[in-house]
Amino acid sequence: MALDTEMITVQEVKDIAIVNSNLDTAYIDQYILYSQRFYIRKFLGNDFYEELLDQIENATLTTDNTNILVYIKNALAHYIVYESLPQVRNQIAKGGV
Repeated sequence: MALDTEMITVQEVKDIAIVNSNLDTAYIDQYILYSQRFYIRKFLGNDFYEELLDQIENATLTTDNTNILVYIKNALAHYIVYESLPQVRNQIAKGGV
């Protein structure tokens, strides 16, 4: 079981949830695991959450879980952006925008 496996990549977060993708990926990357643990784990339950992580890590996703993961990634991407907004705002403020 790999509880440190990420369900989504930074590039997928940028493609799904961020219109202007000129943000530093470090601000997004640090919230992926936190967001999936805090929001997605509660929603899916521990057993199914851990099953998905195992299948993602071992590249053995079933067809049903692959289809479900599309919807999970859409929600997760927005949760990650929501959690990273304070850091992103500081980056924008420092840039003089």
